[in-house]
Amino acid sequence: MLLFVNGHFRLRLKRYAGVGSLRWFGKGFRGGRYRLVVRAVDRAGNFSRPVSAGIVRIRFISVGPHVLHAAPGARVGFRIRSDARRFRWRLGNAGGKSRPGLLVLRVPAEGRYVLRVTANGHSARALVIVEPRS
Repeated sequence: MLLFVNGHFRLRLKRYAGVGSLRWFGKGFRGGRYRLVVRAVDRAGNFSRPVSAGIVRIRFISVGPHVLHAAPGARVGFRIRSDARRFRWRLGNAGGKSRPGLLVLRVPAEGRYVLRVTANGHSARALVIVEPRS
C-alpha cells in the first residue's frame, strides 16, 4: 500500500496483507491541511486506482481572533486550539500557563500588544489593539 500526501509519495507499507492500516504521523510537515490518497500494489507490481483517504489538519497551536480591538481594562477572550495539554502565553508584562480552550485576559493600558502562545516549541500570535472608546 502506498500513501500520497498532496499528490507526493510519502509512505510504503512493506508487507503484503489483505487488510491493514497505514500509520503516518506527519513528521516534517508544517501546520496546515493535507489531502491523503492511498493506492494498493499487488505482488506483481500492479497499482490500484487512487482512493481518497480524506483530509487531515496538522495543528501545533493556533489562536483566534488574529486581531482584537478592546478598551483599556476590558476582558477579552481568545480561542486557543492545540493538541498539547498545556501552553504558555504572554501579553505585555503578563504571562502564564493554561489549557487549550477559551483564554480570558484583561487587557492593559492603551497601545498595541502581541499575545504569543507557545506549545512544544511552536508559537502563534494575535494582535491586541487597546484604544479608548469614543
